[in-house]
Amino acid sequence: MRSSPSLPNKNPPKYLDLPAADGGQKGPLKDGRSDEPNQSANKIHLIRHLINRTFRSRMKKQLEFKKIKGWGGKRKGAGRKNKSGTVNHGARPVMNERKPVHITMRLQRGLKGLRSPRLLEEFQQSLGLAKQKGLRALHYSLLGNHLHLVAECRDNEALARGMNSFAARFGKMIRKKLGGKGKVFGGRYHVKVIHSGRQMRHTLAYVMLNESKHNKLQAEYDDYSSARFFKRWYELIGVRASRWLAEGRSDPLPDHLSAPQSWLARQGWRSAA
Repeated sequence: MRSSPSLPNKNPPKYLDLPAADGGQKGPLKDGRSDEPNQSANKIHLIRHLINRTFRSRMKKQLEFKKIKGWGGKRKGAGRKNKSGTVNHGARPVMNERKPVHITMRLQRGLKGLRSPRLLEEFQQSLGLAKQKGLRALHYSLLGNHLHLVAECRDNEALARGMNSFAARFGKMIRKKLGGKGKVFGGRYHVKVIHSGRQMRHTLAYVMLNESKHNKLQAEYDDYSSARFFKRWYELIGVRASRWLAEGRSDPLPDHLSAPQSWLARQGWRSAA
């Protein structure tokens, strides 16, 4: 004969002989109720405690990889190289009013023609609006497809406001003259903070004499730069300055430019070799 299937035990095993959850004695409670629910809760608590203690004993301390030479890991110069010719979207250097900045802006590839009387006038008006936003331009130079600015600003926010105002207005004027559609400037503008008098001296000569930097004798101003408003030519370039420039014959400072306020732009470059 086939054996009948086993039936569940009607008498389950008794609860573990554990102390009650409320710290009382085992057995029936004073009001007659059974203490079995309390012993069941104690049983669950004990099981959880044993499981946690087991896992904690098996856990290992997390170790760090030692720095080794060779391939792999973070290293300087790693990653995809920027071949677009534009400025990377990294964090801007910290600006303050004690250190001037050298700003370079380039047009999109294929665009040129900044050296025109009409655009020069629009450029100067755009600098005047940027001055109201906190960007004080000291010197400038317009070339075929890019421009240079030497400026001072209080902080990064003033630089951003001034350059946004300048780029928006001057970009519209360039597009209006050259025709076509789309962006005018190629990517972000480049900013270099000037930290020393020597660096300031080189920046002034580079910006104002960029168009004629290969000439042995600087005899006249570049009409598309702020050179005509600069007086100390002999101190800047020495014997390369003609007598007319060395005498400090310059035009009065226009409204779109600002007089230097930082020590580097006023005196620091004069004492640097």
